[in-house]
Order: sequence, then structure tokens, then C-alpha cells
Amino acid sequence: MRHRRNVLFVVIDQMRADCLHGALANAVSLPNMRALMAEGTTFRRHHSVTNPCGPSRASILTGQYAMNHRAVRNGTPPAP
Repeated sequence: MRHRRNVLFVVIDQMRADCLHGALANAVSLPNMRALMAEGTTFRRHHSVTNPCGPSRASILTGQYAMNHRAVRNGTPPAP
């Protein structure tokens, strides 16, 4: 029997991208985040479907554009 791998998908809000990779990476101390990154896969070119975090997460979870799941603002639940 094959062992199934666990997946931990981390989505970070309120952090500039260059804090992890780029101009601020050496100036910001993130030891726990760097430990997670060292043991996993990091997507350096991820682009969000929409800016607000709620609709963006709804798009990640459903695989749909915001115009399809209709959660276009924070606090708006996706359509049933």
C-alpha cells in the first residue's frame, strides 16, 4: 500500500512578496516561514485572481474566477 502525502497550503495575507524573495528578504527575520519554505515547494511566481483576500481564497478553493463564484468583496459568501 502506498503512503499518501499530506499537503499544507499556506496563503499569506498582508505581506509584501519581496519579504520572502527579493529586496527585503535579507532584512526581514522570518525563521519559521523560512523553515517551511526549506522543506516544501515555494511558488515564486504566483499571481492572484483578485486583490481582496476573501475572493482570492474563494478562487483558490473553487478553481473559478471571481466572476463565476461571485464573491467579489471580502465578507461576500460564494454562490451555492
